[in-house]
Amino acid sequence: MDLDPQLPVWYKPISHSYLRRALWHDYKSPCIYMITLSKHPDQSNFSHLAPGMLTMPQPIYPKLLPTGMAISRAFKITIARYPYIRMLKYVIMPDHMHFILSVTEETPEHLGFYINAIKRACTQENWMRNAICANCDAPVFAEGYNDRILTQANQLNNWFQYISENPKRLLIKQSYPEYFQHAQIQISSNESHHIYGNHFLLSYPRFWVKYSSAFSIKQKEEWRERCIEEIEKESVIVSAFIHPEEKRILEKAIASNGKIIQIVENPFLHKEKPEKKRFYLCAEGRFLIISLNQEIIKYDQRMTKPRAILLNELAKKIACLPNENLRIIR
Repeated sequence: MDLDPQLPVWYKPISHSYLRRALWHDYKSPCIYMITLSKHPDQSNFSHLAPGMLTMPQPIYPKLLPTGMAISRAFKITIARYPYIRMLKYVIMPDHMHFILSVTEETPEHLGFYINAIKRACTQENWMRNAICANCDAPVFAEGYNDRILTQANQLNNWFQYISENPKRLLIKQSYPEYFQHAQIQISSNESHHIYGNHFLLSYPRFWVKYSSAFSIKQKEEWRERCIEEIEKESVIVSAFIHPEEKRILEKAIASNGKIIQIVENPFLHKEKPEKKRFYLCAEGRFLIISLNQEIIKYDQRMTKPRAILLNELAKKIACLPNENLRIIR
């Protein structure tokens, strides 16, 4: 994919890997981590979630299958061997495991040493407990692990909430798969973009939300009234929601049970999910995300005028082109 010529030359596509370590961090130092381990492809599922659990009061706990029971036992025993490592919270999902570790003092070994010890212990426990299972010779976990490093004051509470809600989010995705679809939207023979969410929103009337700083006070009020009118008419509002005034319309649409298509820069990878608010909007079937880039680009976090123009141009196309010009490719 050709990069925008207006971007600095050091912007280039990068290949994301969730298994990389942070080169700036000392993995022997006291710290708190959220770790994710994925199931080995040849291993049986760790746990089970039944659709009926959605009607149960929170929290929802996955029902552990034999491999999950082995993981739970081995995990706790292994952590107990290291007095300077505490387990704060964990959840065993059908095909992965999340846990939060607190390293309370300088450790003799790199964090990876202890993660690998946990993985080996889980595999050995699974072999001993489930020797008659069809996949008993397979390792429990896939190679590598993903770590997130605690760097912000409110991050730990977010991690606790993320782990607590993980089973519910998976159940929602399983129960309403049509609202969490990855696909491509083709606009012309040489232009297509990644989409995620309820692509049926593209069949509704659409309205482009674009604020101009050149608006007079009267024009601003008329523009806002028109946006609210379109939300009330159940039009789908389409925007990159960059300007604060556009963000206010977004919040109005969310509060009014409106339908939303948001234009963003980068697509979600296969196992990525939107943040909490957008996830639950997807679950309600009223949110679609369309990404500008089909490759992940390492951008500066600041919004620049050239990038804003690209996002707004795509929003205008999605809002204004007739339905026959928008083709969904699953």
